[in-house]
Amino acid sequence: MKKKLIALLPPLLFCGSASALFLTSEGNAPIRHNDTSTARYLATLDAMNQASLENGAQVTSDTIMNNLEVRSDTVRIRTQGKVGQVHMLQEWQDNGIYYVRISAEVSDNPLNCGSPTALVHNKRIGVTQFINQASSESSDLRDVEQGLARMLIQQLNQTPALHAINLSEYAINSDDFNDRQEQVRQLAKQSGAQFILSGTLAQSTRESIGDLAESGLMKGFSSLIGMVQEKAQNRHLEIQTTLYDGESGEAIDNSSEGISLMGETYVGRNTRVGSHAFLSTETGAGFHKLISAQVRDLAEHLSCQPMTTTIRSIQGNVITLPVGRNAGIHSGDRLIIVEQGNPLNILGTLQMTQVSGTQSAGMTDIDAKTLGINITDLVRSW
Repeated sequence: MKKKLIALLPPLLFCGSASALFLTSEGNAPIRHNDTSTARYLATLDAMNQASLENGAQVTSDTIMNNLEVRSDTVRIRTQGKVGQVHMLQEWQDNGIYYVRISAEVSDNPLNCGSPTALVHNKRIGVTQFINQASSESSDLRDVEQGLARMLIQQLNQTPALHAINLSEYAINSDDFNDRQEQVRQLAKQSGAQFILSGTLAQSTRESIGDLAESGLMKGFSSLIGMVQEKAQNRHLEIQTTLYDGESGEAIDNSSEGISLMGETYVGRNTRVGSHAFLSTETGAGFHKLISAQVRDLAEHLSCQPMTTTIRSIQGNVITLPVGRNAGIHSGDRLIIVEQGNPLNILGTLQMTQVSGTQSAGMTDIDAKTLGINITDLVRSW
């Protein structure tokens, strides 16, 4: 043991200048079906998580209710550092539990989640069209429902660890909770999205600069003055988004952003929302700012969520997934298989061996049937 600790001394001194330190931590995992390889991997992940938490963490929780019933109760952990190099100091087994003790390099660079692999794989988000609740205020905005969705998709796909899927031909518009859940689940299943994001244009109010057309001699020029008024109105924009979990269909996050614009805010029906010409207008620039703020909030919220996917097929110990490089999966990655509806029940690990753009396959250490893995179970990144 002393030799291992001495060997860590030079890296410790070197990393100190780079705002990093080594912390010793322990982790454990149950051994199921004599699968020590999976248990060792999960115990090491647990120890890495403990190391990141020891460097400081913030625990937050969200409770979402519908009709006075709790629909979602989530606890999130945000750590103050991320794990780099890991050295195995000791490992042992006792009463069906695999234990490890590691020394892990923890830097001060923030990681938004308790898992050291949280940002490796992409979360897939299906974006539906916006619901226009301000139709009388947005007559100058051509194709605003799908245009705002396309703007959101474009910015999401420029954000690390997020992959947006265009579902702008669909809308989540049911007032009934159960119907809305079913819509979300069907869209997620159809598209392979992990989350569904819907938006609403809540306001697009243009304020008059004064009724010049009714003052004295100006009545004769009412038509001309009306056009001037329309183009020189101030405007208030507000958009709202709701993020749904694709598996349960439940809303897990709501966000609202607003902005007030000054000057020439009229756009015109010849300019399509989301086009380059639209973005060069005062209103287009305002919508771009609102959507940028929404994407930042969304990226922060989802950074603490694992990548999750369904299973396409199982043959022996080979499991095929309906996602591939589009979800950030690469050959050699190791994913976790969990029971559907019970994500804390880890059934095994999946070593990825074949990856294409939209599909991938991996192998479990033991036959999937022996591990109790069914096609209804889920695969996640951590």
